[in-house]
Amino acid sequence: EYTLPIHGFFNVNYADPGYEGYEGTYDQENFNIIFDSMLSENYRFYGEIGYRHGAEIDVDLYNVEGVGEVNVWNAYLDWIYSKQANLRFGKFLTPYGKWNVEQHSPAVYLSVWDPILVRRDIFPKTMTGVQFYGDTTLGSVDLIYNLYTGNGDGWRPHSEDDNQNKGIGSRVAVLTSVMNMGTLETGLNGYIGRDGTLYAIDWEALHGWRLKGDGSWEIVATADGGKVKFWD
Repeated sequence: EYTLPIHGFFNVNYADPGYEGYEGTYDQENFNIIFDSMLSENYRFYGEIGYRHGAEIDVDLYNVEGVGEVNVWNAYLDWIYSKQANLRFGKFLTPYGKWNVEQHSPAVYLSVWDPILVRRDIFPKTMTGVQFYGDTTLGSVDLIYNLYTGNGDGWRPHSEDDNQNKGIGSRVAVLTSVMNMGTLETGLNGYIGRDGTLYAIDWEALHGWRLKGDGSWEIVATADGGKVKFWD
């Protein structure tokens, strides 16, 4: 007998950054419903639907009107072989930076706003394709890795690839203890897609408290064949 457990989370924020012309406001930022089921010893289904900013969507035969967002963040099947080697098929959060690897729950980042890497759409938030992931121990160091490919950017990136450039990316992280005081995880990220090549570094320190950070730079092909490089 198989079961399909349903759980989720929601969060409501208040923000007043003090900028001129920006009033303090409440935001019903997330209401996410999660489906998570081990179909067998080696197969797992995971789905996640997110309603953002108090989504109210009205759909009829000819129009779609409303406010907020409704997103399918995840809908995938995992083939679980071992701690070191697993495959994921379907739509998943792009494992680019710590945010998407940890399923982007507000409990992960105790911040009113998403990180810049996510908020500015520097990379595709989600990908439809296949992913290889796992982790292994090398002496006193844990090596964590995610390798993936999918449709990448496009007009309908989750149903129709409208260009010849598949999105290809990876995240490789090292988790180690620091003088028996806590742990430090450092991740290196890379992504190649239709619009250029992205790189990022993310890190997390744990010692009874949690400190995180990330940074990104991009190489973009221009019309004259030149390239532009910038940090974000």
